[in-house]
Parts: sequence; C-alpha cells; structure tokens
Amino acid sequence: MKTFLLTCVFVLGMATAYSQATYYWVGGAGPASFTTASNWNTALDGSGSAWTTQTTSDILIFNGSNIGGATPATGTVTVNITSITVGQVKFVSNANVVFTRVGGTTGTVTLSGAVAGDDLFIESGSSLSLNSAATNGNVQILLNGGSTGRVSGSLSELNTGQQRISSTAAAPGSLVFTSGSKFTSNITSSTSSY
Repeated sequence: MKTFLLTCVFVLGMATAYSQATYYWVGGAGPASFTTASNWNTALDGSGSAWTTQTTSDILIFNGSNIGGATPATGTVTVNITSITVGQVKFVSNANVVFTRVGGTTGTVTLSGAVAGDDLFIESGSSLSLNSAATNGNVQILLNGGSTGRVSGSLSELNTGQQRISSTAAAPGSLVFTSGSKFTSNITSSTSSY
C-alpha cells in the first residue's frame, strides 16, 4: 500500500511539473497583446513552441536581451493587458516593459501562486511601468493567495488611469522591494482608489 501511495504522489508531482511551462516574450516592441499566443515562445529566439495552451502555472519572461525572437531586438516593450491568470511574470536582463490597457475597463494579470518562487520578479536593471490613460482603461497586477513579488529593479505606476498592484489574502511582506530598487508613482486624488 505504501508503494502504491508513493507511486501516486510521484506521478502527481511529475504531472504538476510537466504542466508548468516557461515562455519568453518574442512579440517585439509592440504595442502588442499580452494574450496573443504567437507573442510567446518556449525559446528566447522563437525556435520553440508558441504559447497555445495558457495555464495558471505558466512562467512568462520578458528578457531584455532579445524581445523579437528569431530577429533579435532590444528596447522598450509596450504590452496591451487584458485579464488572464498565469503562474509567474519575470522581467530580466535589462527588460524595459510598459503594461497598458486599450478598450476601457480594467486589464488584470493575476498571479496564481501555483509555482514555487517569487511570482512577480523584476531583476535589477529591469523595469515595469503600469501606464494607461483613464480613457483607455486601467491596469492591475493581482497577487492571488500565497503569491509573492520581489522588485530589485524599477516599478512605476503612471498616467491618469487607475494602476495598481493588489493581493487577495497575501501575507504581509508579500511584495518586497530590495535595496537599490525604485518605485515611482504619480497617483492623483482622482486615481487614489488604486
């Protein structure tokens, strides 16, 4: 019986590990949609598989050393946000990314907490800006449940839209700014609810 239970636990662990996939942004400078499958690939150079089956355990990486896939490119990436749930979003190798919203309402990137490690990760030298005009809608990053975040680079919330990072039942200290990190905001009274 113990052998059977151990085998079941092992198979379940393998299935969980297998369902988790890592994808790199290959959609170029944009503006481009966060949820378009062809903008993500299992290989930084775009030679792998596109993000065809989106799951709540996927790890999405913006790598500043190449934002264009097969045709290497660098620079600022502008991404249009709609609502989606993923495992982790990481910004590495001097990535410079702007999350914006087009079409009104709020676009939310929910981090499920289904993957071990920090779910929102901004490496030193990398930056994320939540930057949407009120007329276009709002941008939100939601740290769901036990999700965590670590900012060693720069995070900013700018413009007239309601930009925010929020959590559902996250423990205090779930979002950590390390020494040398930078946070910038121009939140006004009209956007203070976020």
